[in-house]
Amino acid sequence: MKVLGLVLELNPAHYGHKYFIDQAKQVVNPDYTICVLSTSFCQRGLASVADKWEKAKIALKLGVDFVFELPTLDYLQSADAFCRGSIEKLVNLKITDIAFGVELDDLDKLQKIVSIMDSDAYNNDLKEHLAKGSSYASSSLKAMMRQTSDADIIDALAKPNTILAIGYLKALKNYPNINIHLVKRIDNDYNDLTLSSSLISSATAIRKAISDKEDYLDQVVDKDYQYLDENAMLDKLFTLIKYQFATHDLAYFKDILCVEEGIEVRISKFLNEAKSFNDLASLVRTKRYSLNHVSRALINIALDNHKVSEELYLRLLAFNVTKKEYLSKLSKDIKAIIFSSPVGSVSKYLEAELRASKIYDLISGLDLYKLEYNAPIKQGEENE
Repeated sequence: MKVLGLVLELNPAHYGHKYFIDQAKQVVNPDYTICVLSTSFCQRGLASVADKWEKAKIALKLGVDFVFELPTLDYLQSADAFCRGSIEKLVNLKITDIAFGVELDDLDKLQKIVSIMDSDAYNNDLKEHLAKGSSYASSSLKAMMRQTSDADIIDALAKPNTILAIGYLKALKNYPNINIHLVKRIDNDYNDLTLSSSLISSATAIRKAISDKEDYLDQVVDKDYQYLDENAMLDKLFTLIKYQFATHDLAYFKDILCVEEGIEVRISKFLNEAKSFNDLASLVRTKRYSLNHVSRALINIALDNHKVSEELYLRLLAFNVTKKEYLSKLSKDIKAIIFSSPVGSVSKYLEAELRASKIYDLISGLDLYKLEYNAPIKQGEENE
């Protein structure tokens, strides 16, 4: 039996995602496909332009059999923490195979990067460059260049998907029996800002087109959904951030997720000068704090996401009824952990997720919080 695991954000779901899922399933030919899906916000510190229920439905349409929630406290973190939380869930759901998108589709070279990053020589060089004031990304690249002259590796380190691929491989080191498959990204780069003449544009370009009110419908999988303006939502979060700083002293924020190394001091310093969420993030960023890191910290402040102990969180959002027998194949211990409705749960992760859903309703103008208490979305029923 083959069980394929995927990590998805679908912000928004586009034809690059369809290509990725199709390619992964073609290579693995799985009996079941399981994904973990980020919800109202995204790992790079963004508000999702589609709500999590829409994304779960689209994941089913794209060929996923079971959609599990990747909670806010897992994905509004560094790439390594995001990958670790994702892999932990998929491993507990008994995947046999995993696929992820990459710019460098050479597993040996990606594993070489991981091996170098584990070495004392690399980490000593990294600390040296950080101490000189270089950004983490720049320091990492300089340290890597001292350890290898491989042009593919050096070039790949600048790509967002490579950072995530490295994170997945680090998290998978303890699970050697899981088969790893790479799907090479095609057409547009992740950060491309213009829509492609092909059907595969970057999610960044599509989100920009949505904000700019340009025609983007030929680029997205669900053409009937009313996608949301991420900048408008982030600016509403900006008001919540100002409220948080107006009602708490700086010491309060030291316990907020991603708030570290005095970043709360810089946020407070520039809060009144900034005109928007993006403006504030740009003012706060430094060589040490990347824009993504700052954006994640700001969203965690707005959501009041405190650092908590890690827990195994397996919430089922949607599934294909024709494949439901897979759940019965899981161990009794894992089946006992899987849940869908929040009723009766005392999970800190769920508490934060529900709070994020309420705030997402506030900033999006939607009224979806009540769906948190519904049964999972089902596909494949006779009455559909």
